[in-house]
Amino acid sequence: MMKTNKARKHSSPLLKEILDRIPPVDKEKIGNKMIVAARIHEYMKEAGMNNIELARQLSKNPSVITTWLSGTHNFTIDTLTEIACALNVTLVDLHFSKQEVINEPAEITFNIIDSVEIKPTITPWYDPAHMPTFSLMGEPEISYSKPNKYYA
Repeated sequence: MMKTNKARKHSSPLLKEILDRIPPVDKEKIGNKMIVAARIHEYMKEAGMNNIELARQLSKNPSVITTWLSGTHNFTIDTLTEIACALNVTLVDLHFSKQEVINEPAEITFNIIDSVEIKPTITPWYDPAHMPTFSLMGEPEISYSKPNKYYA
């Protein structure tokens, strides 16, 4: 008989009660730690690097890399910067997947507001009623907005 290691979905009122007690901010923290660990692992695989090689580049013990990849480590910005440099990626890459960055380009919209005064031309061979000229009465106002998301 062949055994498979498939995840089984289990639900219990006690488990649900425990999970419901976790504050949303703590759930977000846990999710971010796991995302960063998963991205580090993805970039290590892309670079053909294992824990020992990354540890050697960062002058760390391989067990430290294992801890980082567990998804429970609270990284400092300095540590993330070292990891990003070793993997030749940016800090943003360690949180967002390439697909997320590529699929949602940053949008910037510009609105140019100006005042225009219409003056008739004085040239004798044109009919002033049909050939108006335009002159800017002041400096145009330029306003722009950015989305609330960050992209590389």
